[in-house]
Amino acid sequence: MGNSQAVLVGIRGRVLALEQGTGTELWRTRLKGGDFVSVVLTEDRVYAATQGEMFCLDPATGTILWHNPL
Repeated sequence: MGNSQAVLVGIRGRVLALEQGTGTELWRTRLKGGDFVSVVLTEDRVYAATQGEMFCLDPATGTILWHNPL
C-alpha cells in the first residue's frame, strides 16, 4: 500500500486504513480504549497518540512497531 492509496482514520481507540477510491478497509489496529486518536502519516510510518500514549505503526499492515506510554 502506497501512502497515497489510503486514508487513515483514528476513532474509538483504533487506527483504520481505508482505500482512497472505494473506502474499503485495508487494516484496523486497536491501540487503547478511548475515543479520540491523533494520527500522523510520514513517508514510512504512521504515528498515533491516544490516552497519553504514542504508537508507531507500519503503514502497509497496521502492525505496531513500537509503543511509548509517555
